[in-house]
Amino acid sequence: MAFLIPPDKAALRVAIQINSTLWGGTYNPIIPLYAQPLKAWRLYPGQRIAMKDRVAGYIRAFDPDILVDCTGGTPPAYVTDLGRSTISIDDIWSNFHSGQQDRAPKYGVGVFELMHGIYKEYFEVVRRFASKVAFPVFPAQHALFWAATVGELPEPIQQIVESQFAQAIDIEKPAIGPDNYETLMQSRVFFPRNITRFQLETEGRGLDRSYAFYMDATKFTDIVDFWNLRALGRPIIPVPKQFAEVPEYISYIRNFVRDRFGVNRFNPSITYGTNIIRSYSSTMPELEALAALLQPETIIPDNPKAWALALQHWYPRIWDEWAMGRDNATPQNVVSSTTEYSFPEVNDTASFDLVMPKFITDVSNGTPRYANEIYPRFYGEGDGLLADVLPYDHGEEVLRAAGGIFHSSRDEFRIGRTGAVHLVDWKRNTRWKIPPAEDIFFAWLKDKGFNAELSTCGRLAKQMHSQLRGWTSVLTNEPLLSLFDTMTKGGENGKGAPLGEVKSRIKSIGRWNNRLYESLVERNVFQLGYKTQCSHCGRTSWFSVNDLAAELTCPLCFKKLDAISAVDKANKGEWHLKTAGPFSVEKFGDGSYSVLLALNFLQHDRSLQTTPALSFTAKHATTGAVLEADLGLLWQDVAFGESQDGVLFAECKSYNEFQQKDFQRMNELAKQFPGAILAFCTLRKQLTPREIREITKIAKAGMKPWKTEWPINPVLVLTGHELFSTLGAPSCWKELSAPDWTKQAHTLLVVCNATQAIHLGMPLWQAIWSAEFEKRQRKARKTQRAADPST
Repeated sequence: MAFLIPPDKAALRVAIQINSTLWGGTYNPIIPLYAQPLKAWRLYPGQRIAMKDRVAGYIRAFDPDILVDCTGGTPPAYVTDLGRSTISIDDIWSNFHSGQQDRAPKYGVGVFELMHGIYKEYFEVVRRFASKVAFPVFPAQHALFWAATVGELPEPIQQIVESQFAQAIDIEKPAIGPDNYETLMQSRVFFPRNITRFQLETEGRGLDRSYAFYMDATKFTDIVDFWNLRALGRPIIPVPKQFAEVPEYISYIRNFVRDRFGVNRFNPSITYGTNIIRSYSSTMPELEALAALLQPETIIPDNPKAWALALQHWYPRIWDEWAMGRDNATPQNVVSSTTEYSFPEVNDTASFDLVMPKFITDVSNGTPRYANEIYPRFYGEGDGLLADVLPYDHGEEVLRAAGGIFHSSRDEFRIGRTGAVHLVDWKRNTRWKIPPAEDIFFAWLKDKGFNAELSTCGRLAKQMHSQLRGWTSVLTNEPLLSLFDTMTKGGENGKGAPLGEVKSRIKSIGRWNNRLYESLVERNVFQLGYKTQCSHCGRTSWFSVNDLAAELTCPLCFKKLDAISAVDKANKGEWHLKTAGPFSVEKFGDGSYSVLLALNFLQHDRSLQTTPALSFTAKHATTGAVLEADLGLLWQDVAFGESQDGVLFAECKSYNEFQQKDFQRMNELAKQFPGAILAFCTLRKQLTPREIREITKIAKAGMKPWKTEWPINPVLVLTGHELFSTLGAPSCWKELSAPDWTKQAHTLLVVCNATQAIHLGMPLWQAIWSAEFEKRQRKARKTQRAADPST
């Protein structure tokens, strides 16, 4: 959930109290709805900040299943325009406060079930080191700060918790303050905040980094900002300026920094320390004074020069999609348990049990209690292209197309940042309908205003993929493609090749343990027939096995032939193979091989999930703009615990050159879809100088920064080196001259940059961006000196 509150302390405390009663509540962001953006948010004078963008950015980053309205009125229009499911904060425990006295919240899993689970795990059996539950008593001066730090239950709920569990669980009410906080933290105690984290873990990038937040314990904005930093899921402690003179709290900070300091086991020169982040209400001189009190050179006694502490003058930009990755402000995934299911054989649906918390009671309120995130991966052979990725950037059309995925009501699922999310009430199992990739991709285009359909080449490539049953890697054998192409030439009766010659050439390829020929036959790539000479006209004709009968008709002179005489060796006949179905189309399957090889390259990396659509055309419903691409796909790349997602459009060629119309089409796609990857794919091993020149123009235009480490339109160049490789990137470049950094190309965006360096001679993006940044900095310093020579 994400809690939307008015900017006042009373509403903040209520939001903190309700979150303290909910499973995972400590990870729920609290978003104030200010009437105007705060001046302190400006990074530079005159910066324009819109509240709607700030709020939408927080919601996009945390990706809540439900928005909780704490305003008591109607949320601003920019909130309702987001289209998120919204409830009132009073709805959550409405059944408890009604005559029902329900011990489960209407939404989510509540503190009573959590306490029962904690009792079963920590208190039912007497342990050597006993645990406790603590509901601290706060000092009046900083009560709101302490509520945000350790959690606080609403009084009616706390009374019931105490009466229900006091005999089974050791419940204490200690006074809390800066002088005893560390002692309480080390005493195996469950504060309300700890209770909400029962059986939860965080997963993602950056867990080796720690943070402290230097703040004012009396400021509304600082308390909210601390709460949201902790909601990211990373280790963080509060550092109120009011506690700077308390020796026990300074000792607590030093101990935290020392305990979180680490050295990379593979590279001792890389260390992990703690960043102390300055709040908006604080100044750098104040932060530097605190650092002096901490005496950082003494924190790691064995290494006085250790970088255990760093001072960060800006607040991480959680709301900024471009900057959140750079600031390490991407929220972690919060997980309780994971189950994997495997379905060796499935037609269009798969049934499986949902994953449920072990400690919850079987209560149904007709509303969501917890969520299951579902990550499908499709392996092996199949007739159709399936949707691995459901786009987070979607509209009603994608929801409509995906609506049949779950055999349940639409309000039980949504498409989140990581894919399909099933909001679970009482169900114990579900049926998953395998989503066709083409339907999802075209629905995504329709949400953008484009009506799309497969082109002739797209239908051909789709048929070819179906006939191969998804075995596109067989096409990485270039001699096999050459054989296929040879067999499509020579007119109707000249097509094909003698059976013995085909088997011999395929055997010489030497891949797949001599099973290649049998595998191709199983997939009906070849059609068997007999080629014989007509006894009347003397011309040679081919007859399918199905056409062989007692009497044959020559397709050239239309005279009748005796079948037995026709297959007699004296008539120079022989068994003959032709390519069948889509493989019988000349010019390398009218470009289909290149399209399928591009798809095969992109699907080679198991960390990359795709939802592809083969060659298509699309027309905008209002502007009439026409798009065309040989391959389009939605993709999601997961590497090092962090995910990226986007869309890719490809222009694919066999052995012919890219033409001006191809470059124009890609420029139009770049204009319509900022952030899209533009792929140029060819079976040739080298580009011509003209192609390099034209593609470089598009690559340079698309190099402008868009998000963190992401150009506005990255260009991907795939030649025969990549498309015919069975190893994928970066192994496919072993025989090429490539910069050393390309050896670390393990994500799609880095592969894009690597192919630009190898095939276009372009530099590393970061090197260009850094040079441009330094140039801007020098210009700014020069302007500042001109305005004020004393600076």
